[in-house]
Amino acid sequence: MQISKLNVNNKIPESTKVLSVKEKNSNDIQAKLHLTSNEKYIEIKQLCSVGNNITEYIISYINGKHLKMRPHAPLDYYASIYQRIIEDCDLDPYKMHYSQICKAIVVEDSQILNYFNCDQKSKLFIRNKKTTFLPTSHTEGLEYSITYKDPLYWGVKIESINS
Repeated sequence: MQISKLNVNNKIPESTKVLSVKEKNSNDIQAKLHLTSNEKYIEIKQLCSVGNNITEYIISYINGKHLKMRPHAPLDYYASIYQRIIEDCDLDPYKMHYSQICKAIVVEDSQILNYFNCDQKSKLFIRNKKTTFLPTSHTEGLEYSITYKDPLYWGVKIESINS
């Protein structure tokens, strides 16, 4: 079976804006990445847009051993996190084992709603939680991310593969 994300942007240009890049060490995220309490990770928050419409809010937590913090780099240096990991550590996240859960949820968090310029008290989103594992371990994580996507820009295509 092959599953792929549908491109539902109707050929309108897509863009990514990096909101913040911070080195952190919260126990909750360390546990999700299977890091020890003194190992750090990097939190990157991004907004993705199609034209002028914000389509996604992404929070990525990257194992600090596999992404170099560059305090003086402009935020857009981190717009392609996987490209940074490939260049920094010679690891290709696109080829790594991952686990993800996509679920439609109602979000009431005003901070998230504000990113989408939403004036409602709640809104339906597709939430994607994904963990990408290091090739040397099926427990230690390279990345844990949470994405909130506007359902108008979400779609999945599933095809069977003949062997």
